[in-house]
Amino acid sequence: MRTNDTPMPSDIPPSGPLARLRAQLAGPRGYKRIDALLSSDDAVAEIAALSPTEVFELVHEVGFEDGQALLEYATPAQIQGCFDLDGWTADHLDVAPLKPWLAALMEVGFEKVGEVWRDLDAELRALILQKQVKVYDTTLNEGPDEDSDAAIMP
Repeated sequence: MRTNDTPMPSDIPPSGPLARLRAQLAGPRGYKRIDALLSSDDAVAEIAALSPTEVFELVHEVGFEDGQALLEYATPAQIQGCFDLDGWTADHLDVAPLKPWLAALMEVGFEKVGEVWRDLDAELRALILQKQVKVYDTTLNEGPDEDSDAAIMP
């Protein structure tokens, strides 16, 4: 028999290791969550408190164009986490999924790109460049094929 003073199980606030996850799942998602973060009194701190996985999921929910405002305040560590989530398959880096991230960062501004690039793991920077850039030693008469339409930077 239940008395008026005994709380119902649904009246008890959730606790335990899954409480935070349940609260996040019940909260706003996508555009509403980004708007709530950006309109908070301390948007920078609110966004910095997100895990890289949360940033990753939010950007993928709304798309890179609409996620730029979030990326503007995301930390380099959060963005590296997003790169890691999108770019790595086992021990292989695929640069193609990173291109939309880099393009979105470029739209935010060159300062953000520099900040993120500077703080990426040196190994990741080297792998990205290795997969995208071909270096020729002109002192050894190396160079691209004459019919190549690739951009050349001396």
